[in-house]
Parts: sequence; C-alpha cells; structure tokens
Amino acid sequence: GATGAQGAQGDTGPMGPVGATGATGATGAQGPQGDTGPMGPQGATGATGATGATGATGATGSQGATGPTGAQGDTGPAGATGATGAGHTLVRKAADETVTSSTTLQNDDDLKVTMAANETWEFEFFLIVNIQSASADFKETITAPTGSTIYWTSSIQESGSSTVTNANFATSSGTSVPLTVANTGAAPVRIRGVVRTGSTAGDLQLQWAQNSSNANGTIVKANSFLKAGKF
Repeated sequence: GATGAQGAQGDTGPMGPVGATGATGATGAQGPQGDTGPMGPQGATGATGATGATGATGATGSQGATGPTGAQGDTGPAGATGATGAGHTLVRKAADETVTSSTTLQNDDDLKVTMAANETWEFEFFLIVNIQSASADFKETITAPTGSTIYWTSSIQESGSSTVTNANFATSSGTSVPLTVANTGAAPVRIRGVVRTGSTAGDLQLQWAQNSSNANGTIVKANSFLKAGKF
C-alpha cells in the first residue's frame, strides 16, 4: 500500500569516539603576497658606544723649499743713548790751563778720577799741550793713593812733525817724567797705564809743569781728556 507519512525526527544520539588522526596532506601552493603593512613607530635611540683609541701619528713630511727673502723694511729710528756703565769714566777738560815760570808739578784742574780701595783701573790721558817756548818743554806725573801699584808710559809728538819721543817706563806714583820738544806750538801728549789700589781710596791725578822755567806759558788746552775703566 502507499508509503505512510514520515514520522518525527528522533533525538541525536551521543557522539562516538574520535578516530585516529589521519596523515598530513601535501602543502598546497603559496598564495600571492599581501600588501605591505604600514611602518611601525621608530624605537628609542640606543646608548652611544665608547670612542675608539686614537691612531698612531703619521710620519712628518719633508720640509718644503725656502721661499725667497722679502724686501728689507725701513730702518727704525735710533734709540736713545744709554747711560755710561759703572766703572767707566770720561773726563773732558773744559778750559785752557796755563803754567808760567814754574817747574813745580801741580794738579791739573780737571783731569782726575776717584778710585775705591782694592780696585784695578786702566787709564789714558790725551793732552793737547801748547808749548810757547821750546826751551821750557813739558813734564808730567801721575799720582795714585798710598799703597797703589802703578805702571805707565808717555810720549810727545813734535808740533808740525811726525817725530814722536817716548819717555821712560814709570813704575811708581809721583815719578817726574820730562818730555822735550824742539818746536813750539801744539804738541799731543799721550799717557797710558794701569793702577791697582791698596787699602786706601783716593784720586788718580794728573800733575804737570814746565820742565825748565820760562816766562812764556805752557798750556794744556781745553778738550784734553782722561778715559779710565775699572776691571
């Protein structure tokens, strides 16, 4: 006969136990790469690393050629003259000095230098002597403090001539030394020596006079000078 109507569905029965896992199937083909995502935020800056050691200094290169010397600059103005150093003395005779009718040695008015005890000095007198009578001639001496040791020599040149007369070598203070000439007129006299004082200070002093008394004066002229230096 005809199939009857379907009855109502019954309740689902309980799930049976899970079966064993089957073998992994083969990997399928890789799909296309997706679009790049947006960049993430920048991370914090890391700590600065330690400075490395300084490398060795390289060798110095060879010196280049010297360039040409530049033009010399203008000379600057001369500086002021410095003061005369200690122990150096210059004495200039400021005026003529005349001796008439006298053979007595007398101190020159200007030409002397003061020395302390236990000092050594060299000295030179340069005299312009005007002898108005050849018979009067000229004589001189050098005096030094008591206890001094002194050595000196002198010479005179004839007026209007190249003739020079040298006097004897003197080795003591106060030795009278004559200088004779044949002509009248200006005659240069040069006296040079060295002196060592002892325990007594005092002057190194030029003395002079006529060698023979004469009414015609003997003159030591202005600008005669003494030059002395202490060692």
